[in-house]
Amino acid sequence: LRCGTLDDSASFVPSAHLWVRSKQRWIRLPEDAKAMDEMPLPQALALGKPLGLEDVQMSLALSGYFLEHHLAPSLGQKPLPPARQRFLDRLRKA
Repeated sequence: LRCGTLDDSASFVPSAHLWVRSKQRWIRLPEDAKAMDEMPLPQALALGKPLGLEDVQMSLALSGYFLEHHLAPSLGQKPLPPARQRFLDRLRKA
């Protein structure tokens, strides 16, 4: 989450902290916090792993985020192809 996203964050507790390798030194995480140096890859993106429908959906969501937020700006904010969204919609119904 970005700073200032939530008006009242008191009821939210993070399930994990990601990208802690690059966190600011002054940030202190609780001793029992689940922390990962980087963003873990879904199984569907890790080679040689068996895939389930949920793995494929998560991987497509992750790749869609990357395409929209990192690739699209360099391409003049072109939207993702409608065929991709139709494919995602069909997967959700499966």
